[in-house]
Amino acid sequence: MILSLFFCKMVKKKERKEFGDLLTDSWKEYKNNFKLFFRSYLWLYIIPLAIVTIISGMMLINLFNTIPQFQQSILTGVQITLEDMKSFPPEVIASFLQYTKVVLMLGFIAAFLNFILFLGILYIVSFKKGRMNAREAIKGGLNYFWKGLGLIILLLIFLIPLYVLLIVPGIIFSVFWIFSFYVLFIEKKGIWDSLKGSYHLVKGKWWRTFGYILLFTLVVFAISVVINMPLLVIETILIRPGIENFSLIFSVLSAFGFITKVITSIIVLPLGVIFYRNMYSQWKEEKGRK
Repeated sequence: MILSLFFCKMVKKKERKEFGDLLTDSWKEYKNNFKLFFRSYLWLYIIPLAIVTIISGMMLINLFNTIPQFQQSILTGVQITLEDMKSFPPEVIASFLQYTKVVLMLGFIAAFLNFILFLGILYIVSFKKGRMNAREAIKGGLNYFWKGLGLIILLLIFLIPLYVLLIVPGIIFSVFWIFSFYVLFIEKKGIWDSLKGSYHLVKGKWWRTFGYILLFTLVVFAISVVINMPLLVIETILIRPGIENFSLIFSVLSAFGFITKVITSIIVLPLGVIFYRNMYSQWKEEKGRK
């Protein structure tokens, strides 16, 4: 009898996956699906980011060559004030405003494509059965476009005031609603029901959920630091007052920045989506056993 009770406890303990188990499983799944993630990234992130980097870089270099203060701002870290800008010629101000408009427009397009990429990755992680190509993944994610957009808008409506006025409630409900997209996709619930479904999954496991989120955030931070370290070293070496060939150096740094952004994003986003899906599945399984 005692042995059987001990065995049952051991089985239950094994059934509950800890943070390390979930992270290991997530990494294995990430590696198995890397080609599919890369193809999705190529069309919705890498190519658009390359276009944005080239256009904004060329416009910035033109501004740097026209306005010495902009170049000095990059080199010294001293921000240009409104008082400084009053002394600029009208044509320079017009160029700066044009640059701002273009960057905002490109930023909006990039954000739109990133959202579609996010939905595509969610679709891969939620429904990958057998073979799936990037086109099918993106198309599948787009089927959830309006619901996904509605869920993001609702989360922003609820969470922004909580964070602005009271930070702690903002953190509390962010944790409660962490699985809302998985409920939306996997359980095919409505927007409001997705928030409620996530809340009920986390209820009774808030501290454990928060702990896992915190640990995964630290893992992501460590990955980002490692990937971005070479760029920081190169910036420290190349950027200094009085340098020549500023345009060339700026182009080189932009290219390195582009590479680090791509590598960081292509690891962090899919791995994060998989990890939280695995958390969702584990929480769901534990809820079903009660």
